[in-house]
Amino acid sequence: MSQKIFILYLIHTSSKLEAGLELISSITNSMSQNSPSLTPQYIIIDTAADRTYHSINHTIIPGDNSCHEFSGWDTGVEHIKSNYLLNDNDLILFVNDSFYTSYGQQYLTLFANTLLPLTNKSNWALGYMDDFPKQAKILDKPYQNWIRSNFFIMPFHCLKKIGPLTIPIDENEVFCPKESSEFWSQTPLISDNFKSYISSWLFEKANPAYPEYQLNWDRAEPVSKENYAFFKKKAMCILSEHYLTARLHFHKIEITNVNPNKNLLNRHIKPYYEQQL
Repeated sequence: MSQKIFILYLIHTSSKLEAGLELISSITNSMSQNSPSLTPQYIIIDTAADRTYHSINHTIIPGDNSCHEFSGWDTGVEHIKSNYLLNDNDLILFVNDSFYTSYGQQYLTLFANTLLPLTNKSNWALGYMDDFPKQAKILDKPYQNWIRSNFFIMPFHCLKKIGPLTIPIDENEVFCPKESSEFWSQTPLISDNFKSYISSWLFEKANPAYPEYQLNWDRAEPVSKENYAFFKKKAMCILSEHYLTARLHFHKIEITNVNPNKNLLNRHIKPYYEQQL
């Protein structure tokens, strides 16, 4: 039986389309050479597009950017479910347009070398894993590591188990109003250490109660009324990213990690971007 691999490539403009597709194709072509029955199908989800376009090699569809790549990918998943006959063993590769520009490319070599043997397994996913120093919880699901959302893959039947990629949570339950001096609400839906770790990441806001995590995003700055909407959307994206992996763990889907930095000492307190290969 022919096995398909659907590449859902999320872009915000066409500027990174060709370079990104060239690199993605080098990985899928290597897979196809070793598995001739594997058929690539490229679906480009462009959040700037206003209609669907078809070419010889790929289809471009408009994307929902309400939760960055996650809502866009949900649009892509609905597209392939509506327009293709999917089998449970078909592969779904999720890619966003930062996959080769922001974090180096060594992990992509590991990805390509690791992927093919996994296709003979049942419950699996593959991606670059980051982690927290201690276990956190989202919607009562515990986890400590998560798949970075720029490049990951799983079989279709595993995707069906976890459902939509965008987290099903009401923003008003987890964030304080814009006028408040606090960003996070007192909600029990996400653990306190998650709130503290992500506040360090987004706002460079250290919490003495959680000194084990001190990483900062390169665009981190204190939250204010002016940037509140931006950071709320970013935080929803992070929640979706982490909750994706929490559900994979919940459904006992084995995740293979291609993070070449995973064993670095002091990785939760050493400046993040000095660690990237």
